[in-house]
Amino acid sequence: MALTPDPSRSLVAAGLRVVGDPELRRLRQGRLLVGGSPVGVVKLHPAGAQLVDGWLRGVPVGAGVAERRLARRLLNRNMVHPQVAHAGSASLVDAEEVALVVPVRDDPKGAATVVDGAGPQPVYVIDDGSEPPLPAFPPPDPGSLRPRSVQIVRCEESGGPGAARNRGLYEASLDGASIVALVDADVRLHPGWIASLLGHFDDPLVAAVAPRVRSEPGRRMLDRYEERFSPLDMGTRPGSVGAGRAVPFVPTAAVLVRVEAVDSVGGFDEGLRFGEDVDLVWRLVAAGWTVRYEPSVVVHHRPRTSWRRWWSQRRQYGSAAAPLAERHGSALAPARFSLPVLTGALAVLLAPVGFAVAVVAGSVGSMVKRLQPIVGSGTALRLSVPAVGHGIRSLVLAVMRAWWPLALVGAVTSRRLRRRLFVMMAVSNLWDWFRQRPRLGPVRFVILRSFDHLAYGSGVWQGVLRQRSVTALRPELVGSDLTRHQPQEEATAQGSA
Repeated sequence: MALTPDPSRSLVAAGLRVVGDPELRRLRQGRLLVGGSPVGVVKLHPAGAQLVDGWLRGVPVGAGVAERRLARRLLNRNMVHPQVAHAGSASLVDAEEVALVVPVRDDPKGAATVVDGAGPQPVYVIDDGSEPPLPAFPPPDPGSLRPRSVQIVRCEESGGPGAARNRGLYEASLDGASIVALVDADVRLHPGWIASLLGHFDDPLVAAVAPRVRSEPGRRMLDRYEERFSPLDMGTRPGSVGAGRAVPFVPTAAVLVRVEAVDSVGGFDEGLRFGEDVDLVWRLVAAGWTVRYEPSVVVHHRPRTSWRRWWSQRRQYGSAAAPLAERHGSALAPARFSLPVLTGALAVLLAPVGFAVAVVAGSVGSMVKRLQPIVGSGTALRLSVPAVGHGIRSLVLAVMRAWWPLALVGAVTSRRLRRRLFVMMAVSNLWDWFRQRPRLGPVRFVILRSFDHLAYGSGVWQGVLRQRSVTALRPELVGSDLTRHQPQEEATAQGSA
């Protein structure tokens, strides 16, 4: 049974500084907070609003229990984010106390690159059944900060990435490491990346923290596409990680983990060849730990060397959807809708144009009516229009990625649906091109983006058929993002509620 973290850790540390989420709205003299991920509403007493105002101006969280509890709740809701110590600043954990674990199979060059960029950390290279076995690494540079140990741990048979990481965590913990950096062999590290993340572990609830993993820029068409649309790149928005949030998971291509936390949930699931990192993150969050994403710290990974390997990678990621859905249920739902949003999205896809416009307007009006008593009519409208638009786009993405065989059948049998699908998919892909502005023309990009979705979707169905379960194909019907989280009277400095 997974152990939960000590409840005494639920209060944030006094002295923590926080910054507001870029999408946070403060209404009614700061007494109403709207935003976070998932989007929610928090209603504050005047004293609480004054505290938040001070925090957003740079005042650290005080020592009061109620104040620290309020800070924790806003952190959990992704309304504020911790402002951690930068590289070279004081932290409870020293960067040289962190061990580095590199799982690798048949990539001695990549492993050597990671080892060379590791810095003063002790390194454990887990050779996951490479043929031939990995050669010994040259001795460390005499100019390094201190002698660096590099241990190669050989696994005669490949157990997969989860098993290799578990072995590395075990070996590092035997030597006393409490924080371990897991780094894949195709990742290029940058000086100071570990030190820049360690401040997050001053929070005793943080089990893991991940940097942004960007694809190495290059001149090939594949490189230019991956530069903006790598599946390992979780974007620019920081926050706590979890299903249904802006950052639903973080890859373990590069991540710092607290050994105690990973051990408490039983480590990586060695039965998963793909998606084992998503599974671990969600089990940690379910057990009460926090996983954070810090995009201000960046590492790079190599893009795939060929289109065939690119397609294979996307298909393999998709194939993990079915086993993950069996373990985590609706956490992997291909789309989530409130009833008004779903109604509008289906109308746009299936109904005549005039009727679809009327239904979408009605969906917006329904959401405004539900939100208006909470946030006021103006804010309700500003929230409802993007929500319905996001729902329509979510439906299109689900059609392209999870439901494409059903959409294909419908397109063959219905001329209207065929045209509507073509237009909506083209608009969705062009919207991605407009937002990210990759170094590709719109026509090439739309084609590549469509194949990207198709590769992932083919993997989804491969996993569904192998697992004999359609859980990964089921959408989730939820309440309105805001009305699911009714306003709460949060604690103030005096502890009132």
